[in-house]
Amino acid sequence: VARAFSSGTTALTGIEAVANGVPAFREPKSKNAATTLLLLGLISMSMFAGITWLALKTEVKVAEFSKDLIGLPEGESQKTVIVQIADAVFHHSSIPVLVIAIATATILALAANTAFNGFPVMGSVLARDGYLPRQLHTRGDRLAFSNGILTLAGLAIVLVIAYQADVSGLIQLYIIGVFVSFSIGQIG
Repeated sequence: VARAFSSGTTALTGIEAVANGVPAFREPKSKNAATTLLLLGLISMSMFAGITWLALKTEVKVAEFSKDLIGLPEGESQKTVIVQIADAVFHHSSIPVLVIAIATATILALAANTAFNGFPVMGSVLARDGYLPRQLHTRGDRLAFSNGILTLAGLAIVLVIAYQADVSGLIQLYIIGVFVSFSIGQIG
């Protein structure tokens, strides 16, 4: 149950970003936010179903360690599922596969940026209430909570170094973080 909940909450992080951004919508805010959430849900479900279907049809292979994949040349790293699917769909044509890989990396970079939008504001509120150091409540020269951004960046650097940039280890921390934040948010 905990694994299913954590996987589900990980999939919902985009919805959380839209829900947190409701004040930025035009009037009528609630209707526009609801429409955006509906479209996001439909696009997510369509993409998930499409990727799953393509993965099954193209017989994508994923293993915990690259050495566990039969037929993978020695020293070559495993490709991501999306790249493997694109490679099969486009019949090993490098340009479309590269476009898919770059688009995926761009989406992931934008998703990673949401923490840098949310944490400084949350840190400021908690600092104002006395639960975090008061320096996190201070706005910088560009009217952002610079200390929160720098704190988050420093913690991210420490984690990347500690886990030696191992995505398999870091993704588990991400899942735990999302699980905890959604659980606390729902309890609240």
